[in-house]
Amino acid sequence: MTFPEVVKEMRAHLGLSQEELAAGLGVAFATVNRWENGRSLPASAARKKLSDFCLAHHLELEGPRGGYRLRSLEVTETVEQREERVSKMRALELFDTGEIDRIEVGTFRGLARIHEALFGDLYDFAGRVRQVNLAKGSFRFAPAMYLEEAIKKIEAMPEDSFDAIVEKYVEMNVAHPFREGNGRSMRLWLDCMLKRSLGQVVDWSRIDREEYLLAMERSPVKDLEIKHLLRSALTDGTGDRAVYMKGIDASYRYEGYSVYRTEELG
Repeated sequence: MTFPEVVKEMRAHLGLSQEELAAGLGVAFATVNRWENGRSLPASAARKKLSDFCLAHHLELEGPRGGYRLRSLEVTETVEQREERVSKMRALELFDTGEIDRIEVGTFRGLARIHEALFGDLYDFAGRVRQVNLAKGSFRFAPAMYLEEAIKKIEAMPEDSFDAIVEKYVEMNVAHPFREGNGRSMRLWLDCMLKRSLGQVVDWSRIDREEYLLAMERSPVKDLEIKHLLRSALTDGTGDRAVYMKGIDASYRYEGYSVYRTEELG
């Protein structure tokens, strides 16, 4: 949906004239008129006013990535559900726009671009190396003070075979460079390496959640199990949208996110 279309839809939904919407936003009537006629787009301050006005009327204005969209907030959405919905939409945009194939492969810069694309609308730390220490149960990820050095060593690891790629993936998981969203970003990063080197990706929907989590937990000590799981799920369907969407849903399910299906969001 274009910006003029979404403004018109919002007015129709709320039963407002252009003058009434302008008054509600604290802008001139001519400003709203120009928006609806496609003669101008709102500056960041006006866009914030418009977004806040929507929220006050139980609506959410999404965009501009992939077009604008107006969504009713009559059903309360938790923080976790919003994260799942928004980041899954961004994951699908990476595929549909072809951006996933333009991301630098095998580098932290490429991984950070994926993370920023998924979570940039949600967290101000998206795409940035974490500055805090993290642990999962009794396992401690790389200390923040040594993280930059660890990332450089991981970047230098080869990607010339399936085994080498998985080993690089395991090491990046141990580093855990972001405060949140590491696994979901790294599974896409892994697929980018596999696609370039082998012409294959993982069909994540074929890997059981508990088996995957246990294999990853053991992978820093022994990676044979995770290699077996990933190898058994390889597919040549690198450009298959259905495979990609099922993979996103499976990847999110590993982390406990399963309210939305990707195919319903795009």
